[in-house]
Amino acid sequence: MSTLDIDSCFESAVCLAKEAGAIILAAFKKTKKIEEKTSPRDLVTETDKLVEEQVIQKLRSLYPNHEFIGEESTAAGAKCELTDAPTWIIDPVDGTMNFVHSFPYTCISIALWSEKKPCLGVVYNPVLDQLYTARQGSGAFLNGEKLTVSGQTELSHSLLVMEMGFRPDPKKMDVVYRNSRKLIESCHGVRSMGSAALHMCLVAQGAADGGLSLGLFAWDKAAGVLIVQEAGGTVIDNAGYNGNTYNTDGGVVITVVSFRTQRRSGYQSSIRVIVLREFYLEVVIKNLYVISKDTHIGACLEDT
Repeated sequence: MSTLDIDSCFESAVCLAKEAGAIILAAFKKTKKIEEKTSPRDLVTETDKLVEEQVIQKLRSLYPNHEFIGEESTAAGAKCELTDAPTWIIDPVDGTMNFVHSFPYTCISIALWSEKKPCLGVVYNPVLDQLYTARQGSGAFLNGEKLTVSGQTELSHSLLVMEMGFRPDPKKMDVVYRNSRKLIESCHGVRSMGSAALHMCLVAQGAADGGLSLGLFAWDKAAGVLIVQEAGGTVIDNAGYNGNTYNTDGGVVITVVSFRTQRRSGYQSSIRVIVLREFYLEVVIKNLYVISKDTHIGACLEDT
């Protein structure tokens, strides 16, 4: 990571995010050409493909020795592997369903990871003109204004953002419904905006106190994880490790967030943390935990 010119990479990422945002905004209220990928709920538009192609093409010309992972290129069969090499991870339109319906919570997410750790993250919602940025060790910002997480430690006083998603297995959906009810009954309220990257950014800016999502890929979280951490938040997996830790089978742990804390030890924590484990290639959700005031209430939640 020390050999990277992070400032130059950051400037490139911001510039390309704004260029991509202009493409998204131009197409936002127009009729979209839509294709289904794995299901009627898993959509891709011509804008997704165009944005990713242009961003990767321009980044590749600037950084020919870097690696690239994009949502749509991976869906088309490109190799999806995170190594120690500098790697750009791109979600061209996070919140595609929102984009399809012209719902104004959609964004482009661009992240650079090196040595399997986040160096910079940029999330841009062009509809609302919200530019979230972070560089490792330099803080997180929204349109140039420094961000700080809320610091709320009581789940009962917390506003959560969550996206439980649909599963075709009725038994799994029953678990989703039960878990949702348990969380809804335990917090101030729940909001769902339909974009994992923007959910994380809402936690980073203190607008939400915690976030929860299931079934996410690395590109959904690659930028958001650093934005949250740099705002003073915590990204943690179901084993208690932070979001920069990788499991031995080659999967990257990209997880949901809350507040500043350290590796969990016997569930003793004064910080509430919402947790899931995300595997890079296979997407296997193991457990979901919520830790609040030394109480591991995640034990009451069920695996899907």
